[in-house]
Amino acid sequence: MITGPLELHRQLDVPDRRFDPVPFLDLCIIGLFMTIFGSRFIFAPGVPIDLPVVAAEGREGIPTTTVLTVRRDGLILFEGGDFRLDTLPAGFGNFMKGNRDASPVLLVKAPQNVEVQVLMEIFDRARTAGFVKVQLAAEEKKRPVEFLSTKPGGGT
Repeated sequence: MITGPLELHRQLDVPDRRFDPVPFLDLCIIGLFMTIFGSRFIFAPGVPIDLPVVAAEGREGIPTTTVLTVRRDGLILFEGGDFRLDTLPAGFGNFMKGNRDASPVLLVKAPQNVEVQVLMEIFDRARTAGFVKVQLAAEEKKRPVEFLSTKPGGGT
């Protein structure tokens, strides 16, 4: 061998042939962190709602006893009075004293930008006051108007 005459083989380091587990352990820890922080097994608080599947033609309303309107500024109009969320139970109580309907239904009219939390509080207070059902008012989605063709020779 070429290292024999000068005895250079003493100067060479012998490569370590043992398995080093530290890099493998580092990869396992990195994979564990990626799995834990990248997964979506977080439980969000909320109310589960089963949405009905109804065609636009089959949408029907139910007879309502009274109407509550939520304005864009957060003011609540109910039975001729102006209320906030904290004073709404008093308005519901006054209405229920004079109500003769066995199963009162409340219709809630609200703009699109009203917070869901406000609606949920209104629903909860209506249930506590004695309303059997709450119906949320909705408008039918408007379809774009189709005009007849005005091109020459392309009309009927």
